[in-house]
Amino acid sequence: MPGSAVVVGSGAAGSVVAWELARAGWSVTVLERGRHLRPGLGEVPSGELGTRYASDEIKSARGLGFPDGLLEPYTTRSQDEAAKGVARSAQGALG
Repeated sequence: MPGSAVVVGSGAAGSVVAWELARAGWSVTVLERGRHLRPGLGEVPSGELGTRYASDEIKSARGLGFPDGLLEPYTTRSQDEAAKGVARSAQGALG
């Protein structure tokens, strides 16, 4: 029996959960702390969401960019760092 759901976060997992619940007839509200709701949420099959948002390297290569490092600190690596074998680098308030 469909109901109402609140999904916290619009990342790869939250997007898939929201998509699948909506497909099953649920009324879904997605709460996102960041300013960057994942583009395409609700427009692509859930099986593609993981490949679209699986890592920061993929997001960068596809032109989706990164959140503001000062407002939303995170760790990641650039394409250049990945090519050099750097595991992680800090951005924004973390580094």
